[in-house]
Amino acid sequence: MDSTAGSLVEEYSFLIENLKMTHPTELVNLNIKVRYHFVSNLSDSAYPDFRDIAEDIQDFIDSYPEKSDYWEIINKKLTLLVLDGYSELQDVTSEMEISPSKEDPYFSLSVVTRKR
Repeated sequence: MDSTAGSLVEEYSFLIENLKMTHPTELVNLNIKVRYHFVSNLSDSAYPDFRDIAEDIQDFIDSYPEKSDYWEIINKKLTLLVLDGYSELQDVTSEMEISPSKEDPYFSLSVVTRKR
């Protein structure tokens, strides 16, 4: 079978559960689903290990400096980090689920997609 026949779109996703972040003064629980598409004609040896991406995201959340930023801003910066760090990706979508807290008693969800 010819592996170059037809159009190919590849997507991968993973979920990071129960990340903790202080925002702005209390500990908040996050679940982050990351979904991305690879660039065209990616060689078999060029695929990034999703665990590296997940570790970068965890480090980003752990060291995020502006604790009072809105979740949408944090998520926007997160997608920039991933796309800048992995040239093998065509686009990235981050779905950040934020659990209720004392200051914000609602479940919320920020969805950001960034494309090259």
